Amino acid sequence: MESNTSAGGWESVLQQDFDDFEYLIIDGKSSDKTLAIVGEYAQDIRLKVVSEKDKGIYDAMNKGIGMASGEWIYFLGYDDYLLHDGVLSAVAAQISQTPCDFFYGKVQWGDTGRFFGHEVSANDLKKHFMCHQAVFVKKLLFEQIGLFDLKFKLNADAVFIIQCFQRPQIRTQFADLAIAYFSISGLSQTRTDQQFVKYKYTFFQQLSALEQMKKYYFQYKPDWLRPTLWWRKLKQNYRKDFA
Repeated sequence: MESNTSAGGWESVLQQDFDDFEYLIIDGKSSDKTLAIVGEYAQDIRLKVVSEKDKGIYDAMNKGIGMASGEWIYFLGYDDYLLHDGVLSAVAAQISQTPCDFFYGKVQWGDTGRFFGHEVSANDLKKHFMCHQAVFVKKLLFEQIGLFDLKFKLNADAVFIIQCFQRPQIRTQFADLAIAYFSISGLSQTRTDQQFVKYKYTFFQQLSALEQMKKYYFQYKPDWLRPTLWWRKLKQNYRKDFA
């Protein structure tokens, strides 16, 4: 499933040696050449295209989830692509060998030549994030947890992933597989989702005392917990006392 994606991304999917999939392209009425390029692949019966206004990337992804008829869902974003023709068959083999509900591997980190991704626990996600371009999830999980929350403009996928890892009944599996090229020029790499910063710690069931304090601070930001303000007042009082 893709949202307003480049021709390289489409070709990387349509050239897979595993062909038991449907391919949904959700285009938000873009002004680029998206639809013209899609037209070149119109004869492929696996391909379905929707072009209509949306409320952002996660609204488009939610539309794709609603349209999807398969058991598993995978998202590929703008300027991303599968790394080789055998990615889907390798993932299918792993899932068949070790059944799970949530499968993840690694991505190539832009043009750096480095790969990002490793096995994580629920607590690891407090400090680390996971690229959704490395993740395959059962559609059933969206029915259990809910669709992407549009309140989070840049990190709704991170919220969903955290929620998956907070449910022990959801079987997660990591494999040392290079799945996709992840473009590091995307919005989530250049901007901060303030709503995610505010609510991130509310999604974790187990928090240390310090994390509980962070949870309270980011939600309410009381003056007495603001280090810079506290230090400024301390210096002001010092000057008064010794002036």
